[in-house]
Amino acid sequence: YGMSKQDLDLKETEFSNEILPYATEAAWRLGKWSSLDSLVNEEHDESGQDAHARYQLSLGRTMHSIHCRLPEKVILGLRDARECVMSSLSSAARDSYARSYPYLMKLHLLRE
Repeated sequence: YGMSKQDLDLKETEFSNEILPYATEAAWRLGKWSSLDSLVNEEHDESGQDAHARYQLSLGRTMHSIHCRLPEKVILGLRDARECVMSSLSSAARDSYARSYPYLMKLHLLRE
């Protein structure tokens, strides 16, 4: 069952830190720009988030900025997302190329 915007009012629903990155990714992938706007503009505590979650949030902010045609915020979002990936890539690169590959693909996505 799909949920419509009437069924789920994002302003009244508090997303936990675990769900927020996935909600952000789903909103930009589905083109739900009003939902993405609500998710990226609210204050959230990201201090406890892992690098993957911070990457998803940064990428969501970047996509929102692209949609709203805000080039300065696009640059900031890309920089934040890149920093999240690089923090994970540095430890993965010591192990093997196979372990590093997902992080390299994220960097490729950011470059495109």
